[in-house]
Amino acid sequence: MWLSVMPGSHRATALCERHGFTDAGEPSDLLPDGVGRERVMAKSLAAVTM
Repeated sequence: MWLSVMPGSHRATALCERHGFTDAGEPSDLLPDGVGRERVMAKSLAAVTM
């Protein structure tokens, strides 16, 4: 599962990390400012147990 977080959104990043997401190391598309990029985070669904 992949998601992206806006740069500087430390609370959102912390929430994602608490739920098992890590930095995917993948660049996202450029933001409208033409400079910044969102942080792409991922979590393996194979790690989820029911």
